[in-house]
Amino acid sequence: MPDSRNREDTIDVVKRNWRAEIDSAQAYRDLAVREPDEKRKAILLRMAEAEERHAQRWARKLVDLGEPIPTIPDSLGTRIKRWFNRAAGPEVTIRRMEAAEDRHEAEFRHQRDNVLAGETDVQDFLRESAVEEKAHARMLNTLTAQLGRAQRSTRF
Repeated sequence: MPDSRNREDTIDVVKRNWRAEIDSAQAYRDLAVREPDEKRKAILLRMAEAEERHAQRWARKLVDLGEPIPTIPDSLGTRIKRWFNRAAGPEVTIRRMEAAEDRHEAEFRHQRDNVLAGETDVQDFLRESAVEEKAHARMLNTLTAQLGRAQRSTRF
């Protein structure tokens, strides 16, 4: 029988990961709404869908653990974050998302290796998620380069 400290740690990690995926999905959707290039818009929407799938998987784990799926209130902090992303523009927002994906990848690897011993289903998902987060960061890096080239070409 797992001790209560391990269970609490698992629940905390799963909730944090769920929230990070929800936040990332929303940021990608916000970017997609403002993206004029249909190809980049489609990429951003696919990334949002991938993050939503991850969030659903974390939500299922919470249910498996007997925990309710959290709700996210429309807080001032959330509204400020979304406003900042709009005000900063797509290149800055994409760079911030790229950094977030890199942080998520590192956090998932750390959690898998150090935090959730004995939770093989969670460890497997953390391994898969780390790989996907790295792929998202690479895609965002490519999008940023494309945006930079497009902006330079319109200035001349």
